[in-house]
Amino acid sequence: MALTDIVKKALEGFQDKPTATTEQPPSTPQLFILTVVIILWFLLVVLVGKYLWNECLCKVVTICKPTDDLFVIFGIILLFDILHPKF
Repeated sequence: MALTDIVKKALEGFQDKPTATTEQPPSTPQLFILTVVIILWFLLVVLVGKYLWNECLCKVVTICKPTDDLFVIFGIILLFDILHPKF
């Protein structure tokens, strides 16, 4: 699932949208749980991405250097998501 899809689903809970049904907006505990799940997903993707970058890609592609910074991995993931949203 693309990063933009996750953020879009997270922001849907904060938007007021008129509906013909009697669907209730998400409650505060539901929004809190959603926020925690998004943070856990972010950490999992970044840590797995760092491992794959350092242990797999750097050993195969000679121009790649290992990184210790998680924000670099997040930037690479964000760049791929911008360049190809349905990746």
